Amino acid sequence: MKHLHILAIVIVLLCTLPTLSTLAENSSKVILVSPSGRIDEGKTAKIEAHVFDAGKYADPSLVSVYDYNYHLMNFHNISTGILNSTVTAKDGGAISANLQVNGNSSYTYLSLRVNQKTSAQTKAVTITPSKDSAMKVPKPGDKRDFYVRTYTGGALASDYSLFVSWNEAGKSSQSLPYQEIATGIYMATFTVPQVTTSTAYVIGASVYDNGYNRVSTSTQVYVNFAQVWFHKQSLSATSATFDIDVAAPTGQALSGATVYLNYSYVQTGSYYEQY
Repeated sequence: MKHLHILAIVIVLLCTLPTLSTLAENSSKVILVSPSGRIDEGKTAKIEAHVFDAGKYADPSLVSVYDYNYHLMNFHNISTGILNSTVTAKDGGAISANLQVNGNSSYTYLSLRVNQKTSAQTKAVTITPSKDSAMKVPKPGDKRDFYVRTYTGGALASDYSLFVSWNEAGKSSQSLPYQEIATGIYMATFTVPQVTTSTAYVIGASVYDNGYNRVSTSTQVYVNFAQVWFHKQSLSATSATFDIDVAAPTGQALSGATVYLNYSYVQTGSYYEQY
């Protein structure tokens, strides 16, 4: 269930009413009060209107309160200056009120916090690597399997709008073939290109929701083409000697590699150590 804030201008919305001393002595005021917390969409919520005149509760001479659809709401007087009504919580809009006391009008808005229902047609898609693919470090030429799952209304369902793709980070996407292996469950296989540098690939999946909104998700495959480490041979106050080793993804020594070396100095005592 998604949480949805209904956008509206709220002039006054308090859990407790203000003390009478805070109300101007020569003005009328109306405050709309709703239940605290969130209201499930489609449920009925009680709304109260508290009306003041010159700092005291007073019955209004005119009551105009409109719901989300600008329909006039029927308010009932339950005591002096206090009226109530009910409204069905829904997605969108605000309740507006215009009440008049002794010729003075007071106008305000009220916004309900609504938990939006999940539509029976709402779609979702997920993508996860197979267990074997997730546990192995990929290298050029390796195949990686991914499970793509499509949902409608929270349940697995076949989706003919599914599109699966891959691309190297920052580059254009290419389609990735897939096959349905069970209702709403698809298998896509990605073959790591023959690269010579470390890089990352984005595996994405998307479906159309309500015919025009595309819902998408993605994961990444990281390819570390070469492993680099060094072994320190000697170290003095003025120099350092160490070996640099480079290995291919297969673990074999890689010849002809270009290595970029970054180093820094750390002061220890009266001299600098170089790493």
